Parts: sequence; C-alpha cells; structure tokens
Amino acid sequence: MDAPLYLPSSAWEEPARLSKTLTVGGSSMGEFLADPVGRAILKSELPGLDTIVSIPQLKPHLSNLSPLQLSQIGGVVSADAVKRIEAKSKER
Repeated sequence: MDAPLYLPSSAWEEPARLSKTLTVGGSSMGEFLADPVGRAILKSELPGLDTIVSIPQLKPHLSNLSPLQLSQIGGVVSADAVKRIEAKSKER
C-alpha cells in the first residue's frame, strides 16, 4: 500500500511565541533569557549577567533555577536586584 499524497498547505503561518508573565520565583533564568523583554530586565539589573550565565558549574542549571533561588545561593544575585526584577517584570 502506498503512502497517501498530501497537497502542500497554502495558508500555513509560522506560530508566534506568546510571552508568559515572568516572576522571580516561578520562572527560570532560562525563561527570562529566552524572552527578549525578560533578558533586557535582567541585563538592566545584573551588570554581570554575561559572566553569571557563563559560569560552567551554573550553566546547566539555568533552566531549573529562578532568580530568587540564585539570590539564595549566595552572591550570584542580590536580594535587592531580585526585588527590582520582580517590579519591572510586573510592569510589562
């Protein structure tokens, strides 16, 4: 039995990625970095963001750790920066 032939779609559109509400406790660093607005918020509050995300021991865990959890690790993200990130993410 031959496989059926399907005509190419004429009305297909690339799906648009919807941005979700980012929170410091409920969103991972990976989610913040994947969202252009979230990345801009992190860059404005964390001057060393490029250094932070390139730490070899931390890099594999960015999709699991939230900014709040990174503030609890000690020195990676300050508690004040977390408050400012939360405030800016609520504004958008």
